[in-house]
Amino acid sequence: MEAELIAYCGMNCAICSAHLRKKCPGCKPRAEGCKYYGGLCEKTAKGGISLCFECDEFPCKRLKALDKRYKARYHMSMIENLECIRDKGMKEFLKEQEEKYNCYCGGVISVHDGECYPNGKKPKTLLIQYKDERVVELVKKTGKKILAAWAIDCAERVLHYFEERYPEDNRPQKAIEALQKWIKTGVFRMADIRAASLASHAAAREVGKDTPARSAARAAGQAVATAHVPTHSMGAAIYALQAVYRATNDCAAVAKERDWQYKRLVELAKR
Repeated sequence: MEAELIAYCGMNCAICSAHLRKKCPGCKPRAEGCKYYGGLCEKTAKGGISLCFECDEFPCKRLKALDKRYKARYHMSMIENLECIRDKGMKEFLKEQEEKYNCYCGGVISVHDGECYPNGKKPKTLLIQYKDERVVELVKKTGKKILAAWAIDCAERVLHYFEERYPEDNRPQKAIEALQKWIKTGVFRMADIRAASLASHAAAREVGKDTPARSAARAAGQAVATAHVPTHSMGAAIYALQAVYRATNDCAAVAKERDWQYKRLVELAKR
């Protein structure tokens, strides 16, 4: 994630499907002002501002209309992005974006279609090694709420690795509870889901070393993100496998857990 790819409106071009498919270098690198505003905004056309929150009219009617469309279609708010940059700084915003959209395989998940696109990073070998193509194909055919329930099941089976080491830290458990609440109510609040996911990933970072506890917290952080992007459910499953590997150093144990994950998804999908 790079500051140069944050458009005037707050769109992170690094997660745009056109950019990820190499069809667009990004709004600012394209050096044609704002494509959405066209010639309607003098300040963006002439480079009078670097981001829209610097404008006295922020948020203007055009930005509000664009933001409304993106929140309805993609559950992403450009105005919230801009407010985050204004209040927390670009470095913290980019950090949050990486936590949210960087895929477990080393790619980037597009905000537009929820698909993972390779971004040139070297994949995490262990995660790729235990990626189950049966699961990948089944995930494509399965509804989001079923995937969310499956992600919870996968994460909960390894959560004890974290809770036994850090009994006072409930951030991974709170992430799972946030996803359970979404399944039950159907009410999606991006701010709540993002906060729960980021908190669980923060707990993982604070563990420091690559331990089962760290992988378990990552699994919970990926699980709650399923409410936003369904493919995060696979992240929860694979981080759970990583937790098992780090706890046992036994490939047979990982294979057994992977088989359970597949059978559990088949069972849930039939309901």
